[in-house]
Amino acid sequence: MSADERITEPRNTQSFGPTGKASEYLEKLIADSFKREMDQEENVIRSLPFFATSIGVLVTFVGFARGLLPAFSRTSWPELGYGILVHGALAGLLVSLLALLLFLYKAVRERQFEYPMSESEMLDYAASLTAYYRALADEATASGGGDDDPVEVIERAVVDDLRATMMGQMAASAKLSRANNLARLKARARAFSALMTALGFALVLIVAILIHDALNGGSHGQDGVARPGIAESQRAGPEDGTPSGEAKGAGHAGSREGTLELRGSPAEKRDTGRGEQEPVNGRPTPLPNERVPAAGATSEPKFEHR
Repeated sequence: MSADERITEPRNTQSFGPTGKASEYLEKLIADSFKREMDQEENVIRSLPFFATSIGVLVTFVGFARGLLPAFSRTSWPELGYGILVHGALAGLLVSLLALLLFLYKAVRERQFEYPMSESEMLDYAASLTAYYRALADEATASGGGDDDPVEVIERAVVDDLRATMMGQMAASAKLSRANNLARLKARARAFSALMTALGFALVLIVAILIHDALNGGSHGQDGVARPGIAESQRAGPEDGTPSGEAKGAGHAGSREGTLELRGSPAEKRDTGRGEQEPVNGRPTPLPNERVPAAGATSEPKFEHR
């Protein structure tokens, strides 16, 4: 509202509205309403950091989940359904983020407001009122009318006009601010709904990925499920008469316990394929293709007696 529109012509306060205590009470109500709407306008702005943090978390989650999404596979219906589910949840999350940004823009976009006159305009308006009523008082005095003190009448008239003008401007400003705040609050509520929807899609995406990993891989996947089955089959071996691997190992260990294996034994020969054969009559049995020395040519240890 321009200065020319705010500063109106002086008017008769009796025809404008209530005066005295009624005017003071009405002025208090209008001033409180104006302050309340101004505070409500700031309340919408204070909620922006919360939305900014939530958007940052969701964008980070989208970047993390993008690397875990599988490609569409037509090998089986479960895999195809899983791909459709996770990609659909991601698409819903992105659409919810776009809706959230749109509603936030509607909540903070520029709107038209009307405010009461400024202090300088108020001083100019009071000066014009004083000059106007002083001219009226001079005319009344010149015509021989007016028994009251002209100064007191002028001051009372100026105060009443100032109060009436300010109440009218604050009421118009509060009305327009209320309409703007209503639109902002509605846009903020829709932005919050879009945020909750995005969080719901993110939760669906997380649950789907965790269930898929638990059923198809990881420490709790099919490999982990197969190991208990193998252990149960091994434990079930003695029940059907077939010794298990541990029982077989224990049996071999028991058969070897208490047996002394010497070097050159038949068992070692079979393992290595080399070495001396089992002695016969105190002499080593010659290997194949080995010359047997004569009986007298064998080297016997000699002992010298001194």
